[in-house]
Amino acid sequence: MRNLVILGGGYGGIKVLTGLLGAELPDDIQITVVDKNPYHSYKTEFHTIVAGTTADVDLRSPFPLHEQVNYEFGTIRSIDLEENVVYFQDRNTVVHFDYLVIALGSEDAYHGIEGAEQYTESVQSFSRARQAGVAVGNLHAYGKVSVVGAGLSGIEVASEIRESRPDLNIRLLDRGGSVLKAFDPKIQAHVADWFVKN
Repeated sequence: MRNLVILGGGYGGIKVLTGLLGAELPDDIQITVVDKNPYHSYKTEFHTIVAGTTADVDLRSPFPLHEQVNYEFGTIRSIDLEENVVYFQDRNTVVHFDYLVIALGSEDAYHGIEGAEQYTESVQSFSRARQAGVAVGNLHAYGKVSVVGAGLSGIEVASEIRESRPDLNIRLLDRGGSVLKAFDPKIQAHVADWFVKN
């Protein structure tokens, strides 16, 4: 039996898994998906948790069930590419692989800014988005929220907070000269206009 291990049950890992399940898998292939959570989460919607407009139960779904798929839940400590073994952080269980897909997602980048990691909230995981939501929810009327990054995630967080807490003052910070700098200038102008009006 050959074991294909997919590290990460987010969008990338699930896309690989469903693509494989949609094809004819050989009978001697077993797939193991490793994720820290026992469910797939809709990370692109975590901004709604920060704003308190959606409960996190609405932003997760069960992993696909299939006779050739196993799931292991936990945090990965290390990967031994010579021995083809995945080690977990808090337990002695290991997962052996013949093929490995690494789809562990992204992490916050603080760009060497002193204190940024300690004094900011994040939307990279359920637990961090919940913490950010508590911080926003506990702000007094006319409190200030600074959102760092005017890309898609920053825009979504800022606009969702604006709509759920119109009493708050929201500041959007970015290194670039415009919001959504990776998008068409017409979209940038439309979004910038919305922020000025709101």
